[in-house]
Amino acid sequence: MDTRGRVGRDIPPGVDQNQWQFRIVPANDELLSTYLVRRAHCQGLSPHRFMERGLPGVQIWNRDIDSSLSAPVSARIAQYCNLAEQDVKAMTLYDLVGFDSPASPDWLLYQSWINAVGIYHRLRRRFGLQYCPLCLQAQPVFQRAWRLAFVFCCPEHGVFLRNCCPSCGTAVMPHRARIDMTRCWKCGALLSGGTVVESTAVPVALETQRLMMRCIEDDEISLGSTNVARSEYLCAAVTVLRVVKEHMHSHPSLWSFDVPIDAVHAQVKFLGMPERLSLFTMLLEVMDDWPANFLHFSSVAGITQIAFGRRRNVPQWMNEVVAQLPARLRSRTGAMEANFVRYVRRLENEGGTKCRALRAQALMLAAKGKYGN
Repeated sequence: MDTRGRVGRDIPPGVDQNQWQFRIVPANDELLSTYLVRRAHCQGLSPHRFMERGLPGVQIWNRDIDSSLSAPVSARIAQYCNLAEQDVKAMTLYDLVGFDSPASPDWLLYQSWINAVGIYHRLRRRFGLQYCPLCLQAQPVFQRAWRLAFVFCCPEHGVFLRNCCPSCGTAVMPHRARIDMTRCWKCGALLSGGTVVESTAVPVALETQRLMMRCIEDDEISLGSTNVARSEYLCAAVTVLRVVKEHMHSHPSLWSFDVPIDAVHAQVKFLGMPERLSLFTMLLEVMDDWPANFLHFSSVAGITQIAFGRRRNVPQWMNEVVAQLPARLRSRTGAMEANFVRYVRRLENEGGTKCRALRAQALMLAAKGKYGN
């Protein structure tokens, strides 16, 4: 602040930046990136200028620091913001699911269920940051749980979360807001504005969300007649969901709802809320009453062991269930059939005037079962 009481971009010479900082306590379950934005706005600075002063040369806003914050950068943020290192880590997504750092091997599994924000330089091209308009209206805080792919509703207010500006439809980017991160950075409209529409689908979404939250809240998860470790359940669930997606459109009668074909090929973290809700609802149906529902679905959908690949990282209890599936639906090609296929392909590749005659002769012999005899 200068002699006229103005907050400008430059600090007067001789001012210690560490003494100039003051402490702002993080809110409960607050997201680290939005905490830094809130902190910068409280000091009359843009988020970019605020972090450049405290951590010069460190890339912050062109990274997803909520899911990939390293220990050295975490320590520097803690020192700069007058916080304990544990307080900084408590605002990250990997801490939300019980990991000490993003280098934990199992964190890669959870990242597949963290909504992608689509970082492109300092922009966000995807709608991965969700929010409850009523919560945001009461307190300017973005919660960590809103980044989870299986979180769809606010359990406090019973409404679906939003993922864009209600006025212009732009993705939420708090770090680009000039003064107030509860406003759209592009059009300036309140993110909590507009009509909050109640939906009859909220109870189903809340129940799906409650069951999926076990993946981050419980150390052990009940599965059938036994309890399994959280990490093992997650590994199995990720694998099962991938296989279910691959067989959805070939057997649409198995499901009471439609999922666009794009949802089959795209990763879960890239999908919109309706698609994610449908997929996680299906996942819970297949995983329920384990392994009866899974085996029944696999039998009807024609799923074999091949669909699960080599299953190197799948827990043993799931390997035992997958082993009950047929190895393949068709028998392996015998040596004679393989030789016949190679012979026909060679004829087609060589071409020539006699190609058609020789191929027709070979096909006729194969049809009579005399090829190779």
